[in-house]
Amino acid sequence: MKKKFFSLALSGVLLCSVAAPALAAGDMLISPGPEAGDTEPLTRAELVSLLHTAEGGPVVNYLMDYSDVDQSAPYGEAVRWAASEQLVSGYGDGSFGPENAVTREQMVSILWRWAGSPMLMDYPGLGNYTDAADISLYAQPALAWAHQRGLLPQEGTLGPHDPVAPEEAEAMLAALREAQ
Repeated sequence: MKKKFFSLALSGVLLCSVAAPALAAGDMLISPGPEAGDTEPLTRAELVSLLHTAEGGPVVNYLMDYSDVDQSAPYGEAVRWAASEQLVSGYGDGSFGPENAVTREQMVSILWRWAGSPMLMDYPGLGNYTDAADISLYAQPALAWAHQRGLLPQEGTLGPHDPVAPEEAEAMLAALREAQ
């Protein structure tokens, strides 16, 4: 039930906001860099709102103390829910950055936590990326998981700190739905 609702909710929200490109067989699911398109990047608030909608929009009783999240904002309850589920923790300065573009490593980390934080014995595949040294320590388990699940290109440049375009997010989430 969760998978079906997630699939419908995510597809509806993303497809209404951006035309998702068709992926030909063998195309990379995430194509880092400026050639990914000229659409606005997905924000952190938009990502948690999508996941919150996919979960049925639960209302939670959780004290959220982000200095930059207005409790009455359209995304306020989604951020509260994501924080209560430990999908997000914000930045070290007490902010969440709702309007900040979500980076590839942030998005994959949030999705990994949403999937239950599956643990790996090691991080195979991360060395295949030319920019592996740029991957933040906190994101390594999530990126290794996404690599193993086929949600990321298998080699080349990953761009862990690059912003994620909505169509990139749709491709990754569609691949995650297919793998489940």
